[in-house]
Amino acid sequence: MLHRKRAINKMFRRISPGLIIAIGLFSLLSQGYTEEPEGRESTEQWEEIALIRQQIAVDLDLQAESKRTDAIKLESIRSYETAGDALDDAGDDKYSASDNYQKASKYWRKIVEAYKTAGEDIKGKKAQDIGDTTWEAAKRTLREGAKLHRTAAELFESVNNLDKKISALKKVARNLESLLNMK
Repeated sequence: MLHRKRAINKMFRRISPGLIIAIGLFSLLSQGYTEEPEGRESTEQWEEIALIRQQIAVDLDLQAESKRTDAIKLESIRSYETAGDALDDAGDDKYSASDNYQKASKYWRKIVEAYKTAGEDIKGKKAQDIGDTTWEAAKRTLREGAKLHRTAAELFESVNNLDKKISALKKVARNLESLLNMK
């Protein structure tokens, strides 16, 4: 029995290093194989999220422009407080649009890095261009939102509604501070 146990131990010691190396290589190879599709899958998911965020931002931007147009009509009939409310809402939509553009831009940066890592320079350049355009749209909507809130504050002042004026001015400051943080 003792002789048999020694023989098994001796055989195990010979096989063990080879088995450990084989398991290690299999593990490394299988990780390398599975990481690539997961990486591609992540990039595709990031792209999908970025495109959805961009669509949300575009829709919010359009909605804000519609509210701005409505405010101009209200102002022309001397309904200043209602026009101010519409402009304030439009400014809020611009701020939300900017937030979504910024989030989309962050995903585009991740996509660029993934493409560069994979050696796909052309796709990386296209993603970089989209990301840059998205970042500029985020800054533009912040500026436009600040302008809308400022105009709303002026309208609120004209009807002596200081609460709404102060609220609108706080939003102007928020937008301008956010714009400074983006540079």
